Amino acid sequence: MRLALLVALVLASGCSARALDPRLDREDRQGHMAAGLVTGAATRAALEALPATRAWRPWQRTVAAAAAATVVGLAKEAHDQAGHGDPDAGDAYATTLGGVAGAVSIDLVWRF
Repeated sequence: MRLALLVALVLASGCSARALDPRLDREDRQGHMAAGLVTGAATRAALEALPATRAWRPWQRTVAAAAAATVVGLAKEAHDQAGHGDPDAGDAYATTLGGVAGAVSIDLVWRF
């Protein structure tokens, strides 16, 4: 049941994000959003499992996971800025949006 809910939330978040923000139409941005989604979800799940974060409230773990995806997006754009690609703030935005979706999805799965 949890896996079905997670899959539904991930698919819905990707579709709704593209509907809300037309800048996410490019394939590259969709890849950034997917990378953020994986980063946010994996970080949120890891924080749930770590004994050191058991005292944290669920929203704190969710915010930390979304922040991790933001850091990944900013690091990728810094790498692009150094001459390894085409830097674009919209790509970092898409990674952050995906991270928020992934973190919230895992948070909802853990609650049910």
